[in-house]
Amino acid sequence: MESILKDLYERRITPEEAKRLLESGYLDIHGIAKFDFMRQSRCGIPEIVISEGKDYEYLFNIVYTTLTKWGRVIISRCEAERSQKLLEDLKKGIDGFDSDFDVLEHERAHGMVIRKKDFEVPRSGGIIGLITAGTSDIPVALEAKMMAVENGIEVLEAFDVGVAGLHRLVPVIKEMSTRNVDVYIVCAGREGTLPSLVAGMDLPPAVRRRS
Repeated sequence: MESILKDLYERRITPEEAKRLLESGYLDIHGIAKFDFMRQSRCGIPEIVISEGKDYEYLFNIVYTTLTKWGRVIISRCEAERSQKLLEDLKKGIDGFDSDFDVLEHERAHGMVIRKKDFEVPRSGGIIGLITAGTSDIPVALEAKMMAVENGIEVLEAFDVGVAGLHRLVPVIKEMSTRNVDVYIVCAGREGTLPSLVAGMDLPPAVRRRS
């Protein structure tokens, strides 16, 4: 709502457009997408643009319009080659792109965040303990981290601490519990016992109450 009122005040949109946006809650992008820009204020999390499966033209139009209107876009499931092409085209299409926007490339997470330099991610509070069983689980874990950080959540991470080597896991849980972790995210694609083990470990009472 604040962004709409600012655009109206600075005459980037007409009163009729502002009324339509406030009533609809989404931005129609060339008839191919309806970007839910009020999702964060309504649900607490922003809308994410999934690259996978989209025609490149659709992806570019969604990202371009979202950036120029709202100043941030979070893109998931976007391989490195497509990410680079997207950045090249954005530099051609948006004057001063390099000076006005920060690009956070998360290559291992197959994602990317682009936001205006003055964009402030609202701090939502909370701490996540992010754990993987093995190194092959890291990409999906980093995707979760990217989303958490863009929601203003602190993330503590520990990788390759599967139950086959329990001595690796115990100090990790001990350290995370002292940091008052609120939620654990456990990525264990081929080791289904790890989530149950983490959930059942003897955590301090204060942490157990917060879980």
